[in-house]
Amino acid sequence: MPAPLTEFRCLEMMPVRWSDEAGNPHCECAVLHEIGSGCGLFQTDQPAAPGTAVRIQLPQQEISGVVESCEPDESGYILGVSIDSPQEWLEGRYRPSVLIPLTGNDLDLPMAS
Repeated sequence: MPAPLTEFRCLEMMPVRWSDEAGNPHCECAVLHEIGSGCGLFQTDQPAAPGTAVRIQLPQQEISGVVESCEPDESGYILGVSIDSPQEWLEGRYRPSVLIPLTGNDLDLPMAS
């Protein structure tokens, strides 16, 4: 029996906050492009270094995560974020309005691990 799909393409906007290496705070409305059971790919205007703690505002609560990767993109940066409390993420209380299952052929960016 194949494993259930745990990675999806989506398109949600949500506030994301972090402080850069100099301690300067950043807050922007990021686009969540892909979501997994304990991770997500966010498009942002500003970079965030791997290891940076982030706060993500969901409709009912705020959750935390850590930047695992940051890659330049034609529209800004793609942050791969691991979620500290996966039970509050895709498998828990938060569910994007649209989820499109990803298959091996669809993956063009690595999911955060």
